[in-house]
Amino acid sequence: MAPELFSVLADEVGPDAEMLAEYRECFGMFAGDDGTLDRAKLGTMFRSLGQDYDDKALQCLFESFSVDGRVNWDAVQAIILTQFRLENVGGETVAMEETVLGLINEYLGSHLQLSEAQLGSWLDEKEREVRGLEPELSEARMEVAAEAGAPVSFREAVRHIFKRFGHSDCIRGENVVWLASRNAAAAGDAADNDNASDGDDDGVEMTVEQFRALMKRRADDAPHVAAIDALVRRRVDAPGALPVALAPELLLSDWAGVADAAALRRDLGVTHVFSCIEGTYLSRDDAIAKYAAAGIAYDGVRADDDDAYPMLRRHFERFLAFVEPLRGARGGSAARCVVHCAGGMNRSGVLAVAYVCHTRRWNLLRAVEHCSDARGPMVWNAGFQRELVRFARDRGLVE
Repeated sequence: MAPELFSVLADEVGPDAEMLAEYRECFGMFAGDDGTLDRAKLGTMFRSLGQDYDDKALQCLFESFSVDGRVNWDAVQAIILTQFRLENVGGETVAMEETVLGLINEYLGSHLQLSEAQLGSWLDEKEREVRGLEPELSEARMEVAAEAGAPVSFREAVRHIFKRFGHSDCIRGENVVWLASRNAAAAGDAADNDNASDGDDDGVEMTVEQFRALMKRRADDAPHVAAIDALVRRRVDAPGALPVALAPELLLSDWAGVADAAALRRDLGVTHVFSCIEGTYLSRDDAIAKYAAAGIAYDGVRADDDDAYPMLRRHFERFLAFVEPLRGARGGSAARCVVHCAGGMNRSGVLAVAYVCHTRRWNLLRAVEHCSDARGPMVWNAGFQRELVRFARDRGLVE
Protein backbone atom coordinates (compact mmCIF):
# COMPACT_ATOMS: atom_id res chain seq x y z
CA MET A 1 0.00 0.00 0.00
CA ALA A 2 1.29 3.42 -0.92
CA PRO A 3 2.24 5.25 2.33
CA GLU A 4 0.30 8.37 1.33
CA LEU A 5 -2.81 6.30 0.65
CA PHE A 6 -2.50 4.56 4.00
CA SER A 7 -2.11 7.95 5.69
CA VAL A 8 -5.30 9.32 4.11
CA LEU A 9 -7.36 6.24 4.87
CA ALA A 10 -5.97 5.86 8.36
CA ASP A 11 -6.96 9.46 9.12
CA GLU A 12 -10.52 8.62 8.11
CA VAL A 13 -11.06 5.18 9.54
CA GLY A 14 -7.87 3.77 10.96
CA PRO A 15 -5.77 3.68 14.12
CA ASP A 16 -4.30 6.82 15.61
CA ALA A 17 -0.55 7.50 15.58
CA GLU A 18 -0.01 6.14 19.09
CA MET A 19 -1.68 2.83 18.31
CA LEU A 20 0.18 2.54 15.02
CA ALA A 21 3.49 3.13 16.80
CA GLU A 22 2.64 0.33 19.22
CA TYR A 23 2.00 -2.02 16.32
CA ARG A 24 5.23 -0.92 14.66
CA GLU A 25 7.27 -1.65 17.79
CA CYS A 26 5.67 -5.06 18.18
CA PHE A 27 6.31 -5.85 14.52
CA GLY A 28 10.00 -5.10 15.06
CA MET A 29 10.17 -7.54 17.96
CA PHE A 30 8.92 -10.47 15.87
CA ALA A 31 10.31 -9.65 12.42
CA GLY A 32 13.27 -11.60 11.09
CA ASP A 33 16.53 -10.14 9.81
CA ASP A 34 14.86 -9.45 6.45
CA GLY A 35 12.21 -7.29 8.12
CA THR A 36 9.34 -9.69 7.41
CA LEU A 37 7.07 -12.13 9.24
CA ASP A 38 5.82 -15.58 8.31
CA ARG A 39 2.24 -16.62 9.04
CA ALA A 40 3.00 -18.04 12.49
CA LYS A 41 4.90 -14.94 13.62
CA LEU A 42 2.12 -12.72 12.28
CA GLY A 43 -0.39 -14.59 14.44
CA THR A 44 1.92 -14.34 17.46
CA MET A 45 2.33 -10.61 16.95
CA PHE A 46 -1.40 -9.99 16.80
CA ARG A 47 -2.06 -12.20 19.84
CA SER A 48 0.49 -10.23 21.83
CA LEU A 49 -1.53 -7.12 20.98
CA GLY A 50 -4.81 -8.71 22.03
CA GLN A 51 -5.91 -9.50 18.47
CA ASP A 52 -6.70 -13.20 18.59
CA TYR A 53 -7.72 -14.04 15.01
CA ASP A 54 -9.07 -17.50 14.32
CA ASP A 55 -7.07 -19.59 11.84
CA LYS A 56 -9.40 -18.92 8.90
CA ALA A 57 -9.38 -15.15 9.35
CA LEU A 58 -5.61 -15.06 9.83
CA GLN A 59 -5.05 -17.21 6.75
CA CYS A 60 -7.31 -14.93 4.69
CA LEU A 61 -5.39 -11.83 5.77
CA PHE A 62 -2.03 -13.50 5.23
CA GLU A 63 -2.91 -14.73 1.73
CA SER A 64 -4.21 -11.30 0.76
CA PHE A 65 -1.05 -9.44 1.71
CA SER A 66 1.88 -11.85 1.72
CA VAL A 67 4.56 -12.07 -0.94
CA ASP A 68 6.44 -15.37 -1.22
CA GLY A 69 5.04 -16.45 2.11
CA ARG A 70 6.14 -13.34 4.04
CA VAL A 71 4.64 -9.99 5.04
CA ASN A 72 6.59 -6.76 5.53
CA TRP A 73 5.61 -3.71 7.57
CA ASP A 74 3.69 -2.12 4.68
CA ALA A 75 1.58 -5.26 4.42
CA VAL A 76 1.00 -5.31 8.19
CA GLN A 77 -0.16 -1.69 8.01
CA ALA A 78 -2.67 -2.72 5.37
CA ILE A 79 -3.87 -5.57 7.60
CA ILE A 80 -4.24 -3.18 10.52
CA LEU A 81 -6.30 -0.88 8.36
CA THR A 82 -8.39 -3.81 7.21
CA GLN A 83 -9.47 -4.54 10.76
CA PHE A 84 -10.78 -1.00 10.97
CA ARG A 85 -12.80 -1.56 7.79
CA LEU A 86 -14.65 -4.64 8.95
CA GLU A 87 -18.26 -4.39 10.02
CA ASN A 88 -19.45 -5.93 13.29
CA VAL A 89 -22.88 -7.47 12.84
CA GLY A 90 -24.49 -9.21 15.78
CA GLY A 91 -21.17 -9.44 17.58
CA GLU A 92 -19.55 -11.32 14.68
CA THR A 93 -16.90 -9.78 12.45
CA VAL A 94 -17.98 -9.97 8.82
CA ALA A 95 -15.55 -9.16 6.01
CA MET A 96 -17.13 -6.96 3.36
CA GLU A 97 -15.17 -8.16 0.35
CA GLU A 98 -18.13 -9.87 -1.34
CA THR A 99 -20.38 -6.95 -0.37
CA VAL A 100 -18.14 -4.42 -2.08
CA LEU A 101 -17.87 -6.39 -5.31
CA GLY A 102 -21.57 -7.19 -5.21
CA LEU A 103 -22.50 -3.53 -4.89
CA ILE A 104 -20.18 -2.52 -7.73
CA ASN A 105 -21.71 -5.16 -9.98
CA GLU A 106 -25.23 -4.16 -8.91
CA TYR A 107 -24.46 -0.51 -9.64
CA LEU A 108 -23.14 -1.45 -13.08
CA GLY A 109 -25.91 -3.89 -13.90
CA SER A 110 -28.65 -1.42 -12.96
CA HIS A 111 -27.03 1.40 -14.99
CA LEU A 112 -27.58 3.72 -12.06
CA GLN A 113 -26.97 7.45 -12.51
CA LEU A 114 -27.12 8.96 -9.04
CA SER A 115 -26.22 12.32 -7.59
CA GLU A 116 -23.88 12.30 -4.62
CA ALA A 117 -26.84 12.74 -2.28
CA GLN A 118 -28.78 9.95 -3.99
CA LEU A 119 -25.73 7.72 -3.82
CA GLY A 120 -25.48 8.38 -0.09
CA SER A 121 -29.10 7.37 0.36
CA TRP A 122 -28.59 4.25 -1.76
CA LEU A 123 -25.56 3.24 0.30
CA ASP A 124 -27.46 3.91 3.54
CA GLU A 125 -30.06 1.45 2.32
CA LYS A 126 -27.46 -1.13 1.34
CA GLU A 127 -25.86 -0.83 4.74
CA ARG A 128 -29.22 -1.50 6.36
CA GLU A 129 -29.57 -4.61 4.18
CA VAL A 130 -26.14 -5.83 5.28
CA ARG A 131 -27.12 -5.33 8.91
CA GLY A 132 -30.41 -7.16 8.42
CA LEU A 133 -32.54 -4.07 9.10
CA GLU A 134 -35.80 -3.07 7.43
CA PRO A 135 -35.49 -0.78 4.37
CA GLU A 136 -36.15 2.92 4.74
CA LEU A 137 -35.53 4.23 1.23
CA SER A 138 -38.52 5.80 -0.47
CA GLU A 139 -39.07 7.34 -3.90
CA ALA A 140 -39.75 10.69 -2.24
CA ARG A 141 -36.41 10.58 -0.44
CA MET A 142 -34.60 9.81 -3.69
CA GLU A 143 -36.41 12.66 -5.46
CA VAL A 144 -35.27 15.10 -2.77
CA ALA A 145 -31.72 13.77 -2.99
CA ALA A 146 -31.77 14.13 -6.77
CA GLU A 147 -32.11 17.89 -6.40
CA ALA A 148 -28.68 18.03 -4.77
CA GLY A 149 -26.68 17.86 -7.99
CA ALA A 150 -25.67 16.13 -11.18
CA PRO A 151 -24.92 12.40 -11.32
CA VAL A 152 -21.49 11.41 -10.04
CA SER A 153 -19.10 9.57 -12.35
CA PHE A 154 -18.93 5.80 -12.13
CA ARG A 155 -15.44 6.01 -10.66
CA GLU A 156 -16.63 8.38 -7.94
CA ALA A 157 -19.53 6.06 -7.18
CA VAL A 158 -17.11 3.15 -6.74
CA ARG A 159 -14.94 5.33 -4.52
CA HIS A 160 -17.93 5.99 -2.25
CA ILE A 161 -18.77 2.29 -2.14
CA PHE A 162 -15.22 1.45 -1.07
CA LYS A 163 -15.20 4.19 1.54
CA ARG A 164 -18.41 2.87 3.07
CA PHE A 165 -17.73 -0.86 2.89
CA GLY A 166 -14.00 -0.91 2.18
CA HIS A 167 -12.01 -4.10 2.54
CA SER A 168 -8.29 -4.65 2.19
CA ASP A 169 -8.41 -5.82 -1.42
CA CYS A 170 -10.24 -2.64 -2.37
CA ILE A 171 -7.65 -0.22 -1.03
CA ARG A 172 -4.31 -1.92 -1.63
CA GLY A 173 -1.92 -0.21 -3.96
CA GLU A 174 -2.10 3.03 -5.87
CA ASN A 175 -5.46 4.41 -6.98
CA VAL A 176 -7.24 1.12 -7.58
CA VAL A 177 -10.79 2.16 -6.79
CA TRP A 178 -12.00 1.59 -10.33
CA LEU A 179 -10.61 -1.92 -10.80
CA ALA A 180 -14.04 -3.49 -10.95
CA SER A 181 -15.49 -0.94 -13.36
CA ARG A 182 -16.11 -1.22 -17.08
CA ASN A 183 -12.87 0.74 -17.43
CA ALA A 184 -10.98 -2.23 -16.01
CA ALA A 185 -11.91 -4.22 -19.10
CA ALA A 186 -11.24 -1.27 -21.39
CA ALA A 187 -7.79 -0.78 -19.89
CA GLY A 188 -6.95 -4.44 -20.35
CA ASP A 189 -7.01 -5.19 -16.62
CA ALA A 190 -9.80 -7.70 -17.16
CA ALA A 191 -7.84 -9.80 -19.62
CA ASP A 192 -7.82 -12.59 -17.05
CA ASN A 193 -11.57 -12.28 -16.54
CA ASP A 194 -13.41 -14.83 -18.71
CA ASN A 195 -16.69 -12.99 -18.15
CA ALA A 196 -15.37 -9.56 -19.00
CA SER A 197 -16.86 -7.72 -21.91
CA ASP A 198 -14.93 -5.43 -24.22
CA GLY A 199 -17.87 -3.19 -24.95
CA ASP A 200 -17.79 0.46 -23.92
CA ASP A 201 -21.25 0.29 -22.43
CA ASP A 202 -21.13 -3.13 -20.84
CA GLY A 203 -20.49 -3.79 -17.18
CA VAL A 204 -17.80 -6.13 -15.93
CA GLU A 205 -18.73 -8.85 -13.49
CA MET A 206 -15.75 -9.78 -11.32
CA THR A 207 -15.36 -12.55 -8.83
CA VAL A 208 -13.34 -12.10 -5.68
CA GLU A 209 -10.64 -14.37 -7.08
CA GLN A 210 -10.37 -12.35 -10.29
CA PHE A 211 -10.26 -9.13 -8.29
CA ARG A 212 -7.42 -10.51 -6.17
CA ALA A 213 -5.56 -11.60 -9.31
CA LEU A 214 -5.79 -8.09 -10.70
CA MET A 215 -4.53 -6.65 -7.44
CA LYS A 216 -1.57 -9.02 -7.48
CA ARG A 217 -0.69 -8.04 -11.01
CA ARG A 218 -0.90 -4.37 -10.05
CA ALA A 219 1.44 -5.07 -7.14
CA ASP A 220 3.88 -6.93 -9.41
CA ASP A 221 3.88 -4.04 -11.88
CA ALA A 222 4.17 -1.29 -9.27
CA PRO A 223 8.01 -1.12 -9.09
CA HIS A 224 8.25 -0.79 -12.87
CA VAL A 225 5.53 1.87 -12.94
CA ALA A 226 7.35 3.81 -10.23
CA ALA A 227 10.60 3.61 -12.22
CA ILE A 228 8.85 4.98 -15.33
CA ASP A 229 7.30 7.79 -13.32
CA ALA A 230 10.66 8.76 -11.83
CA LEU A 231 12.24 8.93 -15.30
CA VAL A 232 9.55 11.01 -16.96
CA ARG A 233 9.44 13.51 -14.10
CA ARG A 234 13.18 14.20 -13.96
CA ARG A 235 12.75 17.17 -16.22
CA VAL A 236 9.79 19.45 -15.77
CA ASP A 237 11.24 21.86 -18.31
CA ALA A 238 9.88 21.43 -21.82
CA PRO A 239 12.41 21.13 -24.64
CA GLY A 240 12.78 23.60 -27.48
CA ALA A 241 10.32 23.87 -30.30
CA LEU A 242 8.38 20.74 -31.14
CA PRO A 243 8.39 18.40 -33.05
CA VAL A 244 11.31 16.50 -31.54
CA ALA A 245 12.96 13.44 -33.12
CA LEU A 246 12.80 10.14 -31.19
CA ALA A 247 13.96 7.94 -34.07
CA PRO A 248 15.06 8.68 -37.65
CA GLU A 249 11.55 7.87 -38.86
CA LEU A 250 9.58 9.21 -35.88
CA LEU A 251 9.00 12.64 -34.38
CA LEU A 252 6.77 13.65 -31.47
CA SER A 253 4.78 16.87 -31.34
CA ASP A 254 1.90 18.77 -29.85
CA TRP A 255 -0.94 20.17 -31.98
CA ALA A 256 0.74 23.53 -32.50
CA GLY A 257 3.80 21.81 -33.94
CA VAL A 258 1.84 20.17 -36.77
CA ALA A 259 -0.47 23.05 -37.63
CA ASP A 260 1.68 24.23 -40.57
CA ALA A 261 1.69 21.27 -42.96
CA ALA A 262 3.88 22.98 -45.55
CA ALA A 263 6.57 23.75 -42.96
CA LEU A 264 6.54 20.16 -41.74
CA ARG A 265 7.23 18.92 -45.25
CA ARG A 266 9.71 21.61 -46.19
CA ASP A 267 11.75 22.02 -42.98
CA LEU A 268 11.56 18.58 -41.38
CA GLY A 269 10.98 16.23 -44.28
CA VAL A 270 7.78 14.91 -42.72
CA THR A 271 5.91 12.56 -45.04
CA HIS A 272 3.34 11.15 -42.59
CA VAL A 273 1.24 12.57 -39.73
CA PHE A 274 -0.53 10.44 -37.12
CA SER A 275 -3.00 12.26 -34.85
CA CYS A 276 -4.30 11.02 -31.49
CA ILE A 277 -6.94 13.78 -31.34
CA GLU A 278 -8.76 13.33 -34.62
CA GLY A 279 -11.90 15.46 -34.69
CA THR A 280 -10.75 17.88 -32.00
CA TYR A 281 -9.34 20.53 -34.32
CA LEU A 282 -9.85 18.92 -37.73
CA SER A 283 -12.25 16.29 -38.97
CA ARG A 284 -10.70 13.27 -40.60
CA ASP A 285 -11.63 14.48 -44.08
CA ASP A 286 -10.27 17.97 -43.42
CA ALA A 287 -7.02 16.56 -41.99
CA ILE A 288 -6.50 14.27 -44.98
CA ALA A 289 -7.05 17.16 -47.39
CA LYS A 290 -4.85 19.59 -45.45
CA TYR A 291 -1.83 17.31 -45.26
CA ALA A 292 -2.30 15.87 -48.76
CA ALA A 293 -1.94 19.39 -50.14
CA ALA A 294 1.61 19.41 -48.68
CA GLY A 295 2.39 15.89 -49.89
CA ILE A 296 1.88 14.29 -46.48
CA ALA A 297 -0.06 11.07 -45.76
CA TYR A 298 -2.43 11.20 -42.79
CA ASP A 299 -4.01 8.78 -40.34
CA GLY A 300 -5.44 9.33 -36.89
CA VAL A 301 -7.61 8.19 -34.01
CA ARG A 302 -9.69 9.90 -31.38
CA ALA A 303 -8.28 8.94 -27.98
CA ASP A 304 -8.88 10.10 -24.41
CA ASP A 305 -6.15 11.28 -22.06
CA ASP A 306 -7.64 9.31 -19.18
CA ASP A 307 -5.85 6.84 -16.96
CA ALA A 308 -8.52 4.22 -17.64
CA TYR A 309 -8.29 4.59 -21.43
CA PRO A 310 -6.58 1.61 -23.19
CA MET A 311 -4.34 3.64 -25.48
CA LEU A 312 -1.95 0.89 -26.53
CA ARG A 313 -4.48 -1.89 -26.68
CA ARG A 314 -6.76 0.10 -28.96
CA HIS A 315 -4.34 2.01 -31.13
CA PHE A 316 -0.77 0.69 -31.12
CA GLU A 317 -1.13 -1.87 -33.92
CA ARG A 318 -2.67 0.72 -36.21
CA PHE A 319 0.06 3.21 -35.36
CA LEU A 320 2.77 0.59 -35.87
CA ALA A 321 1.39 -0.38 -39.29
CA PHE A 322 1.46 3.30 -40.31
CA VAL A 323 5.00 4.09 -39.13
CA GLU A 324 7.14 0.96 -39.21
CA PRO A 325 7.29 0.70 -43.03
CA LEU A 326 9.09 4.06 -43.03
CA ARG A 327 12.17 2.47 -41.48
CA GLY A 328 12.94 0.57 -44.68
CA ALA A 329 12.00 3.50 -46.90
CA ARG A 330 14.81 5.66 -45.59
CA GLY A 331 17.39 3.78 -47.64
CA GLY A 332 15.94 5.45 -50.73
CA SER A 333 13.80 8.50 -50.26
CA ALA A 334 13.46 10.10 -46.84
CA ALA A 335 10.30 9.19 -44.93
CA ARG A 336 9.34 10.48 -41.49
CA CYS A 337 6.20 10.44 -39.39
CA VAL A 338 5.22 12.90 -36.69
CA VAL A 339 2.80 11.64 -34.06
CA HIS A 340 0.93 14.21 -32.04
CA CYS A 341 -1.83 14.81 -29.53
CA ALA A 342 -2.86 18.10 -27.93
CA GLY A 343 0.19 18.58 -25.71
CA GLY A 344 2.61 16.02 -27.09
CA MET A 345 2.89 14.32 -23.71
CA ASN A 346 0.54 11.47 -22.90
CA ARG A 347 -1.41 10.00 -25.81
CA SER A 348 1.21 10.52 -28.50
CA GLY A 349 3.95 10.02 -25.90
CA VAL A 350 2.89 6.52 -24.88
CA LEU A 351 2.57 5.45 -28.53
CA ALA A 352 6.06 6.80 -29.23
CA VAL A 353 7.67 5.06 -26.24
CA ALA A 354 5.97 1.78 -27.11
CA TYR A 355 7.10 2.12 -30.74
CA VAL A 356 10.74 2.70 -29.77
CA CYS A 357 10.64 -0.17 -27.27
CA HIS A 358 9.07 -2.54 -29.81
CA THR A 359 11.04 -1.69 -32.95
CA ARG A 360 14.46 -1.28 -31.29
CA ARG A 361 13.93 -4.21 -28.90
CA TRP A 362 15.08 -2.00 -26.06
CA ASN A 363 14.04 -2.74 -22.51
CA LEU A 364 11.25 -0.52 -21.25
CA LEU A 365 13.26 1.84 -19.07
CA ARG A 366 15.84 2.41 -21.80
CA ALA A 367 13.06 3.37 -24.21
CA VAL A 368 11.41 5.65 -21.65
CA GLU A 369 14.70 7.33 -20.78
CA HIS A 370 15.60 7.85 -24.45
CA CYS A 371 12.25 9.45 -25.27
CA SER A 372 12.02 11.58 -22.13
CA ASP A 373 15.60 12.82 -22.64
CA ALA A 374 14.48 14.17 -26.01
CA ARG A 375 10.97 15.34 -25.10
CA GLY A 376 11.21 16.30 -21.46
CA PRO A 377 7.95 15.78 -19.53
CA MET A 378 5.85 12.99 -21.03
CA VAL A 379 3.64 10.01 -20.15
CA TRP A 380 2.57 11.31 -16.76
CA ASN A 381 -0.73 9.44 -17.14
CA ALA A 382 -0.58 6.61 -14.56
CA GLY A 383 -2.82 4.33 -16.60
CA PHE A 384 -0.59 4.71 -19.65
CA GLN A 385 2.44 3.92 -17.49
CA ARG A 386 0.79 0.68 -16.38
CA GLU A 387 -0.06 -0.14 -19.97
CA LEU A 388 3.58 0.33 -20.95
CA VAL A 389 4.66 -2.18 -18.31
CA ARG A 390 2.14 -4.73 -19.56
CA PHE A 391 3.13 -4.00 -23.16
CA ALA A 392 6.82 -4.58 -22.41
CA ARG A 393 6.13 -7.65 -20.26
CA ASP A 394 4.21 -9.27 -23.13
CA ARG A 395 7.27 -8.77 -25.35
CA GLY A 396 9.87 -9.81 -22.80
CA LEU A 397 11.23 -6.26 -22.60
CA VAL A 398 10.54 -5.25 -19.00
CA GLU A 399 14.07 -5.91 -17.78
